Amino acid sequence: MKKIIFISILSVFVYSVHSRNHIAVRNVSYHNDTIRTAYKDVSKEKRHEVSVWLGGGYSSLRYKPAVGDYAYGLGDRAGIGYTYLFKPQWGISTGLELDVYKASTSIANHRDRYRAIDDEDRYNQMTLLVDRFDNFEEAQRAFYLSLPVMIQYQSNGEESRTFYAALGGKIGIPVQSKYKSTGDYLTRGQYDFTQTVFEDMPEHGFGVYEDLKANEKLRLNPDFRLSGELGYKWHLDENWYLYTGVYCDYGLNDIRKTKNNPYRVLQYNRENPVEYTIHSIAESQYTDDKGTRSYIKKMNTLSFGIKLKIAFKLD
Repeated sequence: MKKIIFISILSVFVYSVHSRNHIAVRNVSYHNDTIRTAYKDVSKEKRHEVSVWLGGGYSSLRYKPAVGDYAYGLGDRAGIGYTYLFKPQWGISTGLELDVYKASTSIANHRDRYRAIDDEDRYNQMTLLVDRFDNFEEAQRAFYLSLPVMIQYQSNGEESRTFYAALGGKIGIPVQSKYKSTGDYLTRGQYDFTQTVFEDMPEHGFGVYEDLKANEKLRLNPDFRLSGELGYKWHLDENWYLYTGVYCDYGLNDIRKTKNNPYRVLQYNRENPVEYTIHSIAESQYTDDKGTRSYIKKMNTLSFGIKLKIAFKLD
């Protein structure tokens, strides 16, 4: 009788252990299937994103003129982009964009003087006196074609939107850059050997010149910038997204191609003295009682504003 009871208890125990192990195995198996399924879903996630975007705001050729009043510029920008998400929350972005930079300077009650070769070849004998340099305004504008390389982060966030931020750099190539200026001038010529000052001789370039205009190429170098942006990424549907954010680009280098400023704004033309050559203040110098100085010592780019981007995920 005892043997029967012992065997019965042992049978119940073995069955119980076997049942627990079977359930555990099934649970582990189910859990592994879940992991494999989740891993499979992540591996199938779309990692390639293409986009088009527009932006605008403060966008200036930034400098501090030695004389006159500086005014910043407002500019637009547009581009196409590509982002590769190497992790669900991290990606690398590049593309191509067109940026517009502007600035202007106005100068009043200014003077200049410098040595010049006159139309009769009296080398280093004449000093051109620009006794009135007034109502001067110069506006600069530059178009840069830029290549960005950015690291992008995006949070998990809510289902309808995620926070994003990007940081990196850009290289910009000037595709068109110009300056437009206008001004009033009064010039005279002083010769050392007689100390005589000649005026009201327009055939020699001495006289009153009002509303002289220039519309010429501004010589600029490539631009290297630090760049950042942040905002929200709105999920429109499974594949379409809208980015709304703000951006900031800071130029690191002096973009003026002519850095030693060898010219004068009102440059004497010995080949044709009645027609002066008008140079940009970005590449010119002037002389007053304190000596000879450059109008501008450095010019770089600075921009910040609002950016809107439509993006589409590819398979």
